[in-house]
Formats: sequence, C-alpha cells, structure tokens
Amino acid sequence: MVALIEDRVRVEVADIFGVGIIGVGEAILEYSYPALRKLEKDGLIRIVSIADRHDIGGTKHNLTLRSGKYPKERKSVDEILTRLVNGEIEHYKTEGDRFNPSSNGVFNSADMFYLATPNNVRLGLVDQIAGAGKNLIVEKPLGHTSGVVNDITDLVRASRIKSICAEHYSYKDPSLSFFSDFDERTKKFGKINFIEGFLIEDDFLEAERYSWLLDPTLSGGGIWLDNGCHMMHLLYSTGARLVEVVRAKSYRYPFSSEDLRDKIVKSETAADVILRLRDDNGRVANDAYGHIRVAKCKPKSLKYFKVCFEKGEVFLDYLNNSISYTDRSGSEPKFEKEMIEKTNPYENMLTRFIDYLKNGKEPPTVMNRIKASTDALFEVYGRMKRGDPREFY
Repeated sequence: MVALIEDRVRVEVADIFGVGIIGVGEAILEYSYPALRKLEKDGLIRIVSIADRHDIGGTKHNLTLRSGKYPKERKSVDEILTRLVNGEIEHYKTEGDRFNPSSNGVFNSADMFYLATPNNVRLGLVDQIAGAGKNLIVEKPLGHTSGVVNDITDLVRASRIKSICAEHYSYKDPSLSFFSDFDERTKKFGKINFIEGFLIEDDFLEAERYSWLLDPTLSGGGIWLDNGCHMMHLLYSTGARLVEVVRAKSYRYPFSSEDLRDKIVKSETAADVILRLRDDNGRVANDAYGHIRVAKCKPKSLKYFKVCFEKGEVFLDYLNNSISYTDRSGSEPKFEKEMIEKTNPYENMLTRFIDYLKNGKEPPTVMNRIKASTDALFEVYGRMKRGDPREFY
C-alpha cells in the first residue's frame, strides 16, 4: 500500500513542470512572471530558477532598483526577491549568450525554460538548452538577424525539443477565437482579396528596454521587428504568404532635444508596408494584397486585424476585444459582432504550451509556423533598411 502511494506521488510530481527563467527585464516582470505565477498556483508548473547576467547580489540590487522605478513590475520583483532570499528559487549567471561555466546544476530541476534576454544574446543559450533536451519558450522576435533565426530554429528541429515563440498577439482572445474555426467559418466568403493589420500604440517609449531595443548598434530591429512580427504572423496564420514587397517605409517622429526619448530612440518609430500575397491552398486570390502598419509614440492606439474576402469581411478589434463578421454570400448582407470575454494572452500561451508538452497539441506559434512569418518579416526589413548599418542578414 505504501509503495502504491509513493508511486502516485511520483506521478503527480512529474506532472508539474519545472520552469527556469532567463532574463529579468520588463517582458518577464510585467507580463510573463504574473502568468507563470498563476499557473504555478494552479499546480501546473513550478518556477525553479532565475538566470541573469549579474551574480545573485547584482540581480537583487537590479531588481530592487526596478521595484522603485517601475510600479507595474513591483509585485513581481518583490515576490522574486523574497523567493531568492528564501532559497525557493535558484539563481544562475549568464555570460554573453551562454550560461556562465559556474552555473552547474541549471538543468537539474528545470523541464523547460522561458528565454527573455535581448534578442542578440540568445543563440548560445538556445544551443545549451536544446543540447540538454529541455523545452523552450523564446520571447519575440526570435533573433536580431535572419541568420540567428535560422540557427535557432535549426537547433530546435535537430534536438526535437518542444519550443514556441512568445508572440502574444496570437494568444489574444480575438485571435484564438477567429483561428479556432477559421476555415469552416469563412469558407462561404470565398477567396481572400486583402489583409490589413494595424498595431498603432500610444506607448511613449519610456521603458528601460527601449534603450537597447531601438539601438542599431545593440539588439537592433526597431519598431518593425518588435511589432511587425505580430501582424505578419497573423497574416501567415490565414494561409497567405509573401510574394513581393511592394513598399516598405519606415518613419522616425522627431522629438525635441529636451525630450528624454530623443536620447533613447535611435531607429524608426513607425513602419508602413504593402505586400503582394499568395497561398498554397487556393484561399488567396491571385491579385491579393496585404497592408501592415505599426507605430509607437502616437496620441491614440489603434489595434486591429482585418481580412477581406470576395463575399465577406472579418474584423478583429484588439482594443474592444471583439470580432465582427460581414457576410455577403447570400441575397442580403449580414453583420454579426461578437464581444469576447477578456483573458490574459500570456496565461493562454503558457496553458497551451503545457498542453503541448503533455498531449502534443501544437499551439499557434510553434517554431515551424513562426519561422515562415519571421522569414517574411526579415525580407521586408531588408527592403526597408537597405543601406542601414544594422546587420539584418
């Protein structure tokens, strides 16, 4: 009887995935850690380690400074600090884009890692994680050059670990609802003629991460790689594919010399792209086009994804959390608007990743899917930034 109880306990423990977090910046502290903590409280995962470029004293100091500076991160920071002090979470050190040689044991208790370092210091870490056979979530965009993206996806494929990109717009409620029955719901609408994605934000670039994200000499990529990846992946999720970059323009809004953003922003603050599209399954018309516009520093947000068919339209409104369908396949046009209950996209992503690990059901941003849209993202970027000193090949 005792043996049976012990066996049952071992199975239950094995069902809880140990998670290692790499990088403790805004992406983790404001967005990912609260979602990870929710799953931890639900008994699905256990956060076992934090890795950072500092030693443990430096990490504690840096987190303490962030707690005072960024109110939205304070709860996560205070909780992580307490858990580090109590020894509930192990601390490991990174060096460049790899774990420091002193970080022995980093793979012992973790079944998966959440990688949220700047995207120019990831490849070596992915190599080590894949080599250890651990599953992986990588923050978006996957890398700062198309070559790095190729290397990361090759490592994941060769190691056969399970991995996704944390491209969270694919896990927002309108996206999940729309793509859950996309083919069936839109079949009567005919072929796709036009796709438009707008991700215009009133984010005024005051966060610390923009000092490296928008610096061409560091991570690079600017607004197009950071925000364009969302809309490009949604476009590819319809089955559409890039045939030709018709136009790719980037813009930088000027700031006064007294404005802090004048020192932070070293790349474009907006991008506007026109694409010619095709597909492999007959759902996209031969003369179909796509239009993607992304921007920050705007006075008002505008966030939507629209698909226009021969006989209908679908409009995903991310600000109002709704989907609208216009059906013109019958004798009279029909309009239907569906308000969707708001959930947390990071919790949605993590829950689906855990289901993927347990049951094999692929989430929307597995590597083989994200690779195609990311390749298109960089193809546009090459056209947009021709002559730019940033290394994007």
